[in-house]
Amino acid sequence: MIHAYNGSEPFSSFIKKCFSANRQLGSRDRKLISDCCYSYLRTGLLLDELDPIQRIAAALLLCHHSSQPILENLYPEWSAAVSLSVDEKAKLIGVEWDRNKIFQWKDLLSDDIEADLFIDSHFVQPDLFVRIRPGYRDIVLSKLSKHQILFELSDKDSLRFENGTKTDEILDINKEVVVQDDSSQRIADLFENLTFKPSDSFEVWDACAASGGKSIMLKDYYPKTHLTVSDKRSSVLHNLEKRFQEAGLSYEHSLTLDLSHPVTDSSIKNTYDLIIADVPCSGSGTWSRTPEWLHFFDERKIKEYTALQLNIIQHAIPFLKRGGYLLYITCSAFKEENEEQVQRICAAFGFKCITEKLIKGYEQKADTMYGALLISI
Repeated sequence: MIHAYNGSEPFSSFIKKCFSANRQLGSRDRKLISDCCYSYLRTGLLLDELDPIQRIAAALLLCHHSSQPILENLYPEWSAAVSLSVDEKAKLIGVEWDRNKIFQWKDLLSDDIEADLFIDSHFVQPDLFVRIRPGYRDIVLSKLSKHQILFELSDKDSLRFENGTKTDEILDINKEVVVQDDSSQRIADLFENLTFKPSDSFEVWDACAASGGKSIMLKDYYPKTHLTVSDKRSSVLHNLEKRFQEAGLSYEHSLTLDLSHPVTDSSIKNTYDLIIADVPCSGSGTWSRTPEWLHFFDERKIKEYTALQLNIIQHAIPFLKRGGYLLYITCSAFKEENEEQVQRICAAFGFKCITEKLIKGYEQKADTMYGALLISI
């Protein structure tokens, strides 16, 4: 499976197809195989010199801190060392501990990122996070207590679970809680710099809305918002519509728009007080969830993404009111898509950066994200 994978689709999709073609594999088999594959991918090029069996076993050792059945079977002396640090484990395996072989783009990271901590985070699967929606805190906590589900609760109604927890079997997803990474939730901290009150009615365009997580969060903070949502993929907008119905929320317009081209749809008018642009990007802040990109990412793609991001902003901002706000968001860890891109936007299109925030999810077993709130001048 590992050798057949070529990076042309998400590994999660590829492995599902493999399992569908091999129905004889039981759930325990699938779990073990998935763990082997993802551990292998998490180590990047660090273990390239090892033979395939050794490499999988070494990856399991590096990515886990508890005993693993495959390690116990094949390399019991390695299994006894699972509690050691990663550099100590590397010495035991007999490979040089070189983080550049795990993540090859260290020099491209945003300046505030602690590179070693960020790179090491790729060995760990992020946790599952949900956001409690307004008015449901007591109900949600009561359900979790009744079912004896382990969780951590932050001061911002963000719940953390071990990945794989079946929250959808206990909680009413989208109505009571929204599945949303902790870092994505903390983008809402930038709302505090808007001049609007929670009771205000104003016009917002979520221009790259995807399946609507941030749109729902915005409506929870500003219930009277007049919201337009758009994306170039009609399938995700269909999912957004379903989620809004489940959440008991509404929006004004939903449009299938490809903002890499000028907007011709007459439904978009230059009346927006706030445009949210969660733009397509390298996704490098999420590679601990999708570690296949440690093997298949081409650095030249960054230039393609920055050009696309500027195109999207250029085609969206004619519809922003004078003095309106632009909320620019990426799930990238690369400065060229983050701070440097915001500098370009301000210089090219007449914006001032009010505040920017690099959210270091790698410290919290979450995604790393970047957000900047700009105002047109």
